[in-house]
Amino acid sequence: MDNEGSRKAPRDAGWQRTLYASVAAQFLVSAGIGFVFPFLPFFIKTLGVQSEQEVRRWTGYIFAANGITMCIFAPIWGAVGDRYGRKLMVLRSMLAIGVFIVLMGFVRKPWQLFALRMAQGTLSGTISANMAMVSSTVPTARLGFAMGLIYVAADAGRVLGPTVGGVLADTVGFRVTFWLAGALPLAGALLIGLLALEPPLPSKEAAAGVAATGATFLKLLTISGVAAVMLVLFQTSFAGSIAQPLMPLYVAGLRGTEERAASVTGGIISGQAIAALLATGYLGKMSDRWGHRRMLLVGTSAAAFLLSLHAFARNLVDLTVLRTLMGFTSAAIMPSSSALIRRLAPPESIGKAFGLSQSVRSMGHVLGPLTGGFISARVAGMMGLRVPFLLAGTMMGLAAAVLAWQVRAARSARAAEAERATADTIKGRA
Repeated sequence: MDNEGSRKAPRDAGWQRTLYASVAAQFLVSAGIGFVFPFLPFFIKTLGVQSEQEVRRWTGYIFAANGITMCIFAPIWGAVGDRYGRKLMVLRSMLAIGVFIVLMGFVRKPWQLFALRMAQGTLSGTISANMAMVSSTVPTARLGFAMGLIYVAADAGRVLGPTVGGVLADTVGFRVTFWLAGALPLAGALLIGLLALEPPLPSKEAAAGVAATGATFLKLLTISGVAAVMLVLFQTSFAGSIAQPLMPLYVAGLRGTEERAASVTGGIISGQAIAALLATGYLGKMSDRWGHRRMLLVGTSAAAFLLSLHAFARNLVDLTVLRTLMGFTSAAIMPSSSALIRRLAPPESIGKAFGLSQSVRSMGHVLGPLTGGFISARVAGMMGLRVPFLLAGTMMGLAAAVLAWQVRAARSARAAEAERATADTIKGRA
């Protein structure tokens, strides 16, 4: 009876309304962030940076900036959400993103843009905050469905954002595009404030038992499987971001001109997001039946192969096909990794677990663009833009190796457990 009541409680509290408000808000935030990706290197040129090598270097710095502070503060905000309210953390992140993107439209120097990105990372982290709120609100039987919807919303925003942002940048200018982009996360915060309900906080008894169950930050990593998942998340974020800020320059190099490069880059990024959007739901359900670790292994292995092929793209057709296929690997990797985190983390520390995962992903997003910008600035011509893809493929291959070891270890543990159970049964009969 108690279990049945606990399963009905989220429905009585309006979990559907909270879920769909979160999905719509996540779409708006992802679209707003995606607006600026296609034109950022070209905007940096308008801030007084003339040398091509300096443009590449500043692009890497600025892309990495918000990850530096997010890496530090994401776990802290997750712990605050566990204690004081997870809806509050979603509002904090969306408002911060909107305000700082608007302010970016006023900068006059590259260091000002860098500083705003740093400040944005201190207060942002929307997906982890949204997942912590939703996963602690919906009934357990609908958890996979709910988390899948959030990823679908994020992917849909990435479809709209780069496409519209690239077109706006080429028509109304960079600064107006920043201001329009910032309005979208602010609208998302309004939706959450009006429609989402605060999930119940853990009781004092449950909070007191967190340390005993291994839910502090350090002890979270000692839970079987958690450290491996975090390592894979770091490697995938590093590999996925090492060449991302250089993509507009890579597109311009393949085309032989910077004319409308922002629009073309936006279209290519949107193709990847469309593929992820179409595949996320199906692959998420498949991973529930097939195993989350196995799905992660397939996704990371395929991503390693595809990222390496990026370095050998001869034209925009090659690049577009490869980026679109990368969308399917994202659909395999992200929902499965989130499902693993949710399964492994104690219920009272959902925010901490997702905050920690955001932190390691942010660390990868910091080191990835910095590494890509450093390599590109020191290798002349198109080769400088190709080398980061080879390094990205290598890193993703390492992630696949870690997962292969995990799958084998899990299989061995299950076999050992089955053998012990059989031995106990035979002993009992004797």
